[in-house]
Parts: sequence; structure tokens; C-alpha cells
Amino acid sequence: MLLSFVLPTYNMEKYLGRCLDSLLHQDIPKESYEIIVVNDGSKDTTLTIAQEYAAKYPSIVVVDKPNGGIGSARNAGLAIAKGTYLYFVDPDDYIAPNVLGIITKLLVDNDLDLLAFDFVDLPMNVATVEDKPAVMPTSIDIKTGIELVGARNFTNEAWWYVSKRALLTAHKIDFMEDRLMEDVIFTQQVLLSAQRTAHIPLDVYRYITLPNSVRTSKEPKHYRRFIFDCEYVVFLMATFYSNIDLKEKHEPAFERLKTKQQSIAFFILLRLAKSDISFKYLAGMIHRFKKVDAYPFTYFPGKDFNGITYKILASILNNSLLRGPVLRILRGTERIRYRLKI
Repeated sequence: MLLSFVLPTYNMEKYLGRCLDSLLHQDIPKESYEIIVVNDGSKDTTLTIAQEYAAKYPSIVVVDKPNGGIGSARNAGLAIAKGTYLYFVDPDDYIAPNVLGIITKLLVDNDLDLLAFDFVDLPMNVATVEDKPAVMPTSIDIKTGIELVGARNFTNEAWWYVSKRALLTAHKIDFMEDRLMEDVIFTQQVLLSAQRTAHIPLDVYRYITLPNSVRTSKEPKHYRRFIFDCEYVVFLMATFYSNIDLKEKHEPAFERLKTKQQSIAFFILLRLAKSDISFKYLAGMIHRFKKVDAYPFTYFPGKDFNGITYKILASILNNSLLRGPVLRILRGTERIRYRLKI
């Protein structure tokens, strides 16, 4: 089998059908792929919908498990996948029509460990986009994963690339569980382990921004968990970089990954201003970030985050005299917005 899709699914009754249809109606033979839908303890009709599709399409496999989070669900799918290549797709998103033929041909013909592509970020109320005919690239630039990281900005999400399953098995790469931001370290491990990678300017993935998602929910309990889990990832990234001695191997890749690490720390501080976490905790967080070179923000902003807003905010957050007062003002403003439901 050539390709395994893994869909970690929780309470996705509104969107699962659209996602499955986009995977089923492609330009590759039905027998060349499988779709593993992992129902992670959904409380709606998600499991029923998945089972109905599985009864109609033999290529769909349904795994039903107790709720354990997206990392746990992805690992459950990874454990039974049979494909030479893996593609982790989120069930509230979908992929463009007739793109898999190009992707699989490039993967096989070039013996790639990883192939990345473009995506379109769509708000929920604009969940469709004009489909243009997919065109095979005339050539691709094959690089090691480290070279690819050094050469271009990348997203941490596991849905912007297809990777070889044997690569994950050989390097024992899987998703961390019981934490949000589970694909940050996973993606970086895959990239830095890969020897043959490429990126193509092909519109493949349609990412839908939902309200109350992992990244957009403003519910206080979720906000706190998101901040604490992001903080954990910042320290995990520091350990990961030091273990592979990346700076000596490829400085451009090291600088880009440090930018990624500091960007997470940067956005944590901004989110903290909108939370009910104490400013005493903020002081301790800053101290801990300094120990792993995630603060001050010397790599962020830069070529990947070069807007004037980023530069101004980074300068303020780097200043010990300005940081506290500005974050307090932001917190006060956010509380007013929350009360007024703005």
C-alpha cells in the first residue's frame, strides 16, 4: 500500500464527511491508499458517520478509542498504518481535488523521505476556495531536511507534508501525548531526520479556522492549559536542539529553529496577558526562558516574523521596565472586551 491517511477525530460530525469526500475523490487508485479514522471518544455522531463511510468504502478503517487527545489519536493511527507514506489530516479541514497523483508520483520517483506543499488558510465562514487545476512541477529541488529548514520558513503542523513511514519507524518518532502543540516536536524531528526532502508550490491543503479550536478558544481553563503546554514545548525544543548539536551542523537551520522556539515564547507572553495567570508566574517564566535562550527575543523577530508590530512588541517585551506595565494594560483591555463580548 502506498499511502495511509490518519485522521484524529473528536466531535467532528459537522466536518468529517467533507474531509473524507476530499480524500476519496482523488486521482489515485482506490487500492493504493487507506484512510484511518481514529474516533477519540467523540460524544456526538462522529463515530456513526465514520462507520457509515467505512461500510461504503473498503479503504476506510475506523478505530474507536477512549478520549486521549490528538497526540494519542494520531499515535493510534500510526501504530496500524500500512502505507509506505503517511499523511496526517485534521478532519475539520480538507484537501484540494486531484493533487494526490502529483504528490505520490514525486514521492516515489524521487524516493523522498518528505514532500511539503502549500496550503490555504480559510476562516470558517469562507470554507471554500476556487479550485485550480493541479500542475506537475517541471522540477524539484531535493535537499536534506536540515537544508530545507535552513532554506525556507515552515509550519509546525503535521498536515503540510507527507512523510515516509519507515523514517518515523527507524528514528522512533511519534507524537507526544497529553499535551497541546503535539506536532511541533514531531515535525521538527521528521524534518531533521530526513535525508531527501522537497517543497513544491502546489495548493494541497485547506486549513479551516474554527471558533473554540485549540488555538482560538478563549475559555479560561483552556487558555491556561494552552499556555502551560506551550511553555513545556519551549523547553522540550531546547533539549532537542542541544542533543543534536544543530548549530555546528547547519547554522541557518539552527537560527530558524531558534526563531520558532522564541516565537512560541513570544506568543505565550501575549496570551498570558489575556489570561488569569499571575504576573508572579510571568516573572518565573521569563527567568526559565532565559536559561534556554528563548528570551530575550534576539532571533524573533527576523526574516520569518518581520512585521513592524512584531518588532515593536518584541522590543517592549525585551525591556524589563516596559514589559510588566504593557502586559497589565493588555490584560485590562482584554477583560473589558470579554465583558462587552467584543
